[in-house]
Amino acid sequence: MINYLLLPYIFTVLVEGIVALAMGYRTWNMVAAVFLINLVTNPAANVIYRVGCRFHWLPSGFVTLIPLEILIVLVEWPLLSYTFCGRRRQMFILSLAMNSASFLAGLLIYGV
Repeated sequence: MINYLLLPYIFTVLVEGIVALAMGYRTWNMVAAVFLINLVTNPAANVIYRVGCRFHWLPSGFVTLIPLEILIVLVEWPLLSYTFCGRRRQMFILSLAMNSASFLAGLLIYGV
């Protein structure tokens, strides 16, 4: 369970936190939002992917990972927008950048 949920979550929060900081989002509220939103989306995505692949409901690899990452961006974007009122465009760009970085970093470390 640690290898499948906790480590990917910690890794994702670190990468996405670095991206948010690099993009100028340095407030405690932003750090907390990234942490809490990922607490919902990251374990859910990992469970969907692992269970779906394990029981052959979903194909493994990019065929499933890319749509799942797009879905994560589409879930995190409104959550960030709601948290930081009136900044929909900036929150979409932030969500896309954070998730693209964590996806690419995950590919480098974990492979497909």
